Amino acid sequence: VKMIATSVLSLTVAVLLASPSKVAGNDQSRNVRIINEAGFKVDIYWINRWKNDELVKNSEEGVFHGAETQINSYISHEFEIQEIPNSKTGKCKEEECKKGHFQVNANDEQLIVLEENLSKITLTDNVSKAKEQ
Repeated sequence: VKMIATSVLSLTVAVLLASPSKVAGNDQSRNVRIINEAGFKVDIYWINRWKNDELVKNSEEGVFHGAETQINSYISHEFEIQEIPNSKTGKCKEEECKKGHFQVNANDEQLIVLEENLSKITLTDNVSKAKEQ
């Protein structure tokens, strides 16, 4: 029974990984990859526009510099990225912690790159890649 459960879990993970841009059964949903090159650890928050712009944390442990994560979201959802203060000093790189924003679009294969100090957040997708070729 344990081997069957493991096989089912492996198959489920494989199926989820095989659908890179949409959550199964919902064509408004999008899987978005995020790469953190900001130079510090960040938290990702969904901005809930239906509840007075409440920030809903989307990253349990934060995303370390150099790491990547994936979120499942929906077209037009907006996110705020926040620098996490250093765990040893309790301070951010500069006097004020950095913030940035991005919005999920209708295209597939969305990749968000958080660049140095959140000075720029780059979004590429299947449409922007096709235009480059």
